[in-house]
Amino acid sequence: MVAIGCALALRRPHMPRQAGNVVLAVFGAGMIATLSRGPWVGAAIMVVIYLATGPNAATKLSKAAIGALVAMFMLSLTPIGERLIQYLPFIGNIESGSIEYRQNELLNSSLAVIMRNFWFGSLDYWQTPEMQSLIQSVHMIDIVNHYLKIALDSGVVGLSLYVGFWLTVLFGLRRAVKLCVGQDNDIRIYARTMIATLLGILATIATVSAIEFVPYIYWIFGGLGVALIRIAHRESAAARPMQVQRASA
Repeated sequence: MVAIGCALALRRPHMPRQAGNVVLAVFGAGMIATLSRGPWVGAAIMVVIYLATGPNAATKLSKAAIGALVAMFMLSLTPIGERLIQYLPFIGNIESGSIEYRQNELLNSSLAVIMRNFWFGSLDYWQTPEMQSLIQSVHMIDIVNHYLKIALDSGVVGLSLYVGFWLTVLFGLRRAVKLCVGQDNDIRIYARTMIATLLGILATIATVSAIEFVPYIYWIFGGLGVALIRIAHRESAAARPMQVQRASA
């Protein structure tokens, strides 16, 4: 999913469009092959945000929606495609128990524990009766939601700091897009892509555990976002004297 976001940043008028489409198709096929629905939702959000923040947004979004509907119709005509559609969230019914676990058992039990340790969380929340009831056949509690995990560990204070960091980066990137209007088109494209990718990541981590490589990916992109904001402000500051000279001339 994140690779798709990176590939969107490389789409330029002077670059071969066919090669870019092939790269996106390969990454998309790899993401579909995982049968992990969280990244599918994140990728959809990512593409919509990328198109919505660019030129001719309404036209491109309409074309994307029509293309998605046509693709779903064509897939429904094949056995493999029909099975893939059954995996789609909110549409399919395969592994619906996993969705119910996330929506009902995990959410309700976690909220009950969070309310008892509202401000700063708890170090032994996993020993509470509510969390013990979530132990699965592998003798572990799989908290498939980053935000719930942070709230359980650090309470509302920790969750607010976590979410606040991402909101600060996103607002900074949005400002970078506005700062670079008419200046450096590459920075604008990178900022748009970073916004879309981060929003896709923030949606996806609501459906996965904070394990293995996942935190490394989103913290790296957070750092890249901060760096891009600083570059955009530096380029904007450097361009002001030139604009003043042109105006005075």
